Amino acid sequence: MKVLHVVSEPGPAGRGVPQKVRRTVETWRRLGVDADFIDMATGDIGHSGTGVAEPHRPRLRAGWLVEMHRRTQRVRRVLDAVRPDLVYTRELLWSPGLRSMLADHRTVIEVNSDRGEELRSRSRLASAFWRMTAPGLRHRAAGLVCVTEELASRVRAPGVPSVVIGNAIDVSAAAPRRSASSERPLVLMLVGGAAPWQGVDRFASLSEAMPEFEFAVCGDASPDLANLPASVRIIEARSGPDLEDLLAGTTVAFGTMALSRKGMVEACPLKSRTSLAAGIPIVYAYDDPALRGDEPFALRIEDREIQTPAAIEEIRGFIRAASERPRMGAEAWEFARRKLDVGIAEGDRIRFFESILA
Repeated sequence: MKVLHVVSEPGPAGRGVPQKVRRTVETWRRLGVDADFIDMATGDIGHSGTGVAEPHRPRLRAGWLVEMHRRTQRVRRVLDAVRPDLVYTRELLWSPGLRSMLADHRTVIEVNSDRGEELRSRSRLASAFWRMTAPGLRHRAAGLVCVTEELASRVRAPGVPSVVIGNAIDVSAAAPRRSASSERPLVLMLVGGAAPWQGVDRFASLSEAMPEFEFAVCGDASPDLANLPASVRIIEARSGPDLEDLLAGTTVAFGTMALSRKGMVEACPLKSRTSLAAGIPIVYAYDDPALRGDEPFALRIEDREIQTPAAIEEIRGFIRAASERPRMGAEAWEFARRKLDVGIAEGDRIRFFESILA
C-alpha cells in the first residue's frame, strides 16, 4: 500500500502540525506502509513536513483561492504520475483543482477542528465560504478521519466511510526525567498561535489569583501574548531538547481553557497529550475522549467556571498535590504510554485505509 501524506502547513520540527505529519508518516513506514510526504506548495515528494517556508500572504482573500488552485494543480500532476493507492490530507480550502483531484485519486480527509467556527472569529465571509464548500469536498473523499466524536457527528457524509481517531503522541519507553521545583511550582500553558478558544486570558487571570506559583506561556510571539500581565512569564516557542528541558521543570500544564468560544465541547489537543507524555499532570476544560474525568493526574474544570472562587481553590489544591506527590506525574506518563502512543493510533488508521482499499 502506497500512501502520500499532503504537507499543507510546513514549519519547524517539533511544532504542532508539522510535528504530527512527520511523526505519522514515520510511524506508517515502521508499520510496513510505503509512505511519503508530498509538499502542497511545490508538489515535491519527500518533504519532511518540517522545513521552514515563507507563508503565502495574498493582498486579497480571493488570492488564497488562486494560490490553492495552483498548488493543487502541482500536486495533481505528481499524483497522476505516481498513482498512490491513497492520498491523506487535513481539510483544505476549496478550489476547482481540489474537486478534480478528489474525483480521480482516493483521498482520505482528516477533520481536526470545526474550521467554520474557527474562521468566524476572523472573517464571517471566510466562515460562510468554508461552510458552503467543505461539505462538497467531504462527499468526494474516499474516507473521513475525525479526531473526536463531536466532529464526526457534524461532518459525516452519507456513503463516505468514517472513523474517529484521536491525536496521538510519541511516548518514551522509559519514564521521562523530571526536575520540577517544589518551592515555586511552574504552571505552564503551551500554545501555537494564540487563539480565543485557547483561553490564555483565563490562564492569566489565574496567575494573578495564585501568585505563589510561577505561571508561564510558551508559544509563538503574538499581540495576545505581548499583552499578558507581568504575573505570566512569556517563553518563546521551543522544540526538541529545549522543549524537553522546559517540560522537565514543569509541575502542572494547562490545556485549552475556552473551547466553548468556538462552539465545541470535545477536543484532544496535541499540547495536552505532549504534557501527559512528559509526565506532567494537566488541568483541562473540555471533554477529552481518552479521559474519563476522574483520573488522579488530570483535573477537569468547566470552562465557564474557571475564574470562580471554587474553581480557583480546586486548581490551587491540584497544583499543590502535583508538587507534593511526584507519583502523579508518573501516572500521567503511564497513562499516555498505554492509551495515547502514536503506534496505537496509527495502527487503527492503517486498518481504516485497508478497509477502504478492500
